Amino acid sequence: MLGRVLRQLAARFHRPAAASPDAGVLDQCKAACSARPNDYALHVNWSNLLKQSGHVAGARALLERAVQVEPARYEAWYNLGILLFETWWLDESIDAFERALQGFPPGSDDARLQSVVLSTALALQRAGEWKKATQFLEHWAAELPAMASDCRRVALLGSVVDPDASPAASLAAHRAWAQVHADPKAPARPGYTNIPAAQRPLRVGYVSGDLCSHAVSLFFEPVLACHDRGAFELFCYDNSPREDSTTVRLRRHRAVWRAIAGIADDECRRLIQADRIDVLVDLSGHTAHNRLDLFALKPAPVQVTWLGYRTTTGMAAMDWRVTDGVVDPPGASDGWYSERLMRLSCSQWCFAEPESSVEPGLLPMLASGHVTFGSFNQFDKLNERAIRIWARILSALPASRLVIAGVPLGSRRAKFLGLWQRHGIQAGRLELHSYVSRAEFHALHRRVDVALDTFPCNGGTTTCESLWMGVPVVTLAGQWGIARAGSSLLHAARLADWVADNESAYAEIAIERARDVDALARLRASLRAQLRGSPLMDGARFTRALEDGVRAAWREWCDRASFVS
Repeated sequence: MLGRVLRQLAARFHRPAAASPDAGVLDQCKAACSARPNDYALHVNWSNLLKQSGHVAGARALLERAVQVEPARYEAWYNLGILLFETWWLDESIDAFERALQGFPPGSDDARLQSVVLSTALALQRAGEWKKATQFLEHWAAELPAMASDCRRVALLGSVVDPDASPAASLAAHRAWAQVHADPKAPARPGYTNIPAAQRPLRVGYVSGDLCSHAVSLFFEPVLACHDRGAFELFCYDNSPREDSTTVRLRRHRAVWRAIAGIADDECRRLIQADRIDVLVDLSGHTAHNRLDLFALKPAPVQVTWLGYRTTTGMAAMDWRVTDGVVDPPGASDGWYSERLMRLSCSQWCFAEPESSVEPGLLPMLASGHVTFGSFNQFDKLNERAIRIWARILSALPASRLVIAGVPLGSRRAKFLGLWQRHGIQAGRLELHSYVSRAEFHALHRRVDVALDTFPCNGGTTTCESLWMGVPVVTLAGQWGIARAGSSLLHAARLADWVADNESAYAEIAIERARDVDALARLRASLRAQLRGSPLMDGARFTRALEDGVRAAWREWCDRASFVS
């Protein structure tokens, strides 16, 4: 999510060129910049062209020259920060963004400054510097009231992923945001014209900024495919920033499709009410391209949040949150959300078969002679608490190795390796990758025997992808929803014996399973078929459970509407 937001912010800062330069233009670039080595604007403009053509190293060199020529100007520093972020030099990108901030005169308050502020905060978060990011955002929320809502919304991520976060503090942060920026927008009298008949066919609208090649689509498509069209008429309100092959495929399902990106909230509210939507479902939460401000206007009688965000929205206008009894055991967590909990009779996730993948292959340790563990979650989910347990696992299996994807380059990687060394693991036992393509992601799985889930913030899509590639996942079931997603997924995949309830048990499961080579080999060979036959990939079963939950919520609204009338 954070990378997508940064790209969006970069687009606000300058317009990209209409076309990529050809080899002749690149030669012109070199000649022009050599002839005018102190021309700041020339270097910035040519760097944009080089970056768009894939000449990233050349673009970086030009920007580094530009900031030497005019160190007090912000444009080159900001562009350099974006480029460094996109190429996984996280700490260096933070330094560049901070220098860009110094280039704005006191009292500035425009879209460019806001872009730099949010970019700095998001880079801090991606680096796992959650507390620094939150303090930074609070400062700028006070400094620039016009962007207070954006600052505090980005800060909400810290109340979810920060390893020191708590459910009570997270709820308080989300409610504080909503009470200022969302709840006051609610109409005093919505004036719904929906007929309160409990058993009539319902019009259900799904609102998402991720109806494209995005993880959300892997879980949403089974619902589009399996909904009972006799009982539910579907509408998709697409706020995605782009249309791609996934969008085209999703649109083939029988749903009314409305593109709402760039359309004002009031106009969207009128559109939804003209469509006579009974139940409106948010698939984004506080992630990029959400429309929570639209939900704050309460355009539908029943409003539900599901899938794209691991915790509460904090909003009074959001009536229900879809979950399950593993993520939120009855009676254990109801007070941690502003919404009522719609507990499904199955897992809250249903995974669709990926469009393209390779076969899992044989268990890698049969050829290597040692177990290889893997971690494929976002870097910002890695923390010292998890690394300490992972180091214990590696120490118990001296020949073992660990593959980790998504690790930044530069000084952040050096700090990361230092953390492992403090826990007794030398760099030679770790195989670190920064960005990996889809093909590389699958290739790495073919070399991994067992995946290690992050905690307290578990993986979601990554866990499903690992299972699909024949790689079982060890997970730790924590105390609240963000720390119990892995448990829900593994229970649905019929792998409950890979779920630990404490850190010691997590290490024991990983060590014991790694030593049972025959059992791991059998599981590797059968896991994809097991997954296909499990509740985790049973789209019809899941959709019936979701429909039952939606129908029950609608029935409650009908009862209240009838009582009021």
